[in-house]
Amino acid sequence: MQSLKLHVNCKEKELKQRKNCKAKLLKSYNEWRSLQKGSKYRRSLEILRCLEQNEEEETSNLKGKTKEL
Repeated sequence: MQSLKLHVNCKEKELKQRKNCKAKLLKSYNEWRSLQKGSKYRRSLEILRCLEQNEEEETSNLKGKTKEL
């Protein structure tokens, strides 16, 4: 019985992580589209800062995922 609960909990965690990844991917895509349109950021320095922040978030998320496993 406990192994079944453990299995279900693991599956729920995987689904939550996938949803979070999809949401972050959508956010990054929307930022990229706004950069292409030029509506959100005007200067190249701001664009580079935005990209650096996204990379830092992704690496910290990957580190967190590897610790969970």
